[in-house]
Amino acid sequence: MNKTNMEIQNVLNENKLNDLKRFISRREQLNSCNVKLRYLHYITHYSSILITSIAVSYQNESAQIFIKLVWTGLTMNILSSLIGSFEKMNKSISNKLLSDIYKIRSDKYVDECEMIDSFHENNSSKSNTTNYQKVLPI
Repeated sequence: MNKTNMEIQNVLNENKLNDLKRFISRREQLNSCNVKLRYLHYITHYSSILITSIAVSYQNESAQIFIKLVWTGLTMNILSSLIGSFEKMNKSISNKLLSDIYKIRSDKYVDECEMIDSFHENNSSKSNTTNYQKVLPI
């Protein structure tokens, strides 16, 4: 193997190692966030059921209290659904990262997908005029 090929291989190996470290870190963050989202989802979901049940008991007494409690219960239910959606998105991203980790480990990894954390990296850069192109594997 000549010097140029060795240098190319070293760069590619370093890229895989950096990707692996970043994927493991991201996965850890997503899993930690998902635990919190799961608890929050169940708290808001069961709270919405409780508030709606309480609203039914006030149905005959005051229309104003009934309406406020029903809308509060419905709002909490919608919030619970949104939190559940965020949890599912995080889980799918985490599964994609796990798949990429396995591919790196088995030496079948090709860096051809959009970055998981590209939104954060693109927003933190000062220049938004950079054109990104997808690089196709050889």
